[in-house]
Amino acid sequence: MLAMLKPHNRQQYFQNDIGLYKTDAMKKHLLNINPRVTIKCHTVKLTPDSLAGLFGKADILIEAFDLAESKEWLIETWTEHFPDKPVISGNGLAGLGDFSSIKIIRS
Repeated sequence: MLAMLKPHNRQQYFQNDIGLYKTDAMKKHLLNINPRVTIKCHTVKLTPDSLAGLFGKADILIEAFDLAESKEWLIETWTEHFPDKPVISGNGLAGLGDFSSIKIIRS
């Protein structure tokens, strides 16, 4: 849930988003951009066990985690379950981790 907004917050949230879950606030903003889009929110903690059930029908995974450990398990779990589906991964860690543990393996 969004609390006080910090001036250096990289995400696009506003004062009237305080008290909303990030998923609900982002859905509201995306619908303001394009009201014809269909958005299904899942306000849950994503884990390796829940990944396939939540995103199994997705054609592509766009990763935006801050922590290197989270990036690692997300990409490993995705490629294990869906080896033919692409992943787009941000390489920043928002200063929150050591990215040296992330390895790129091309098949």
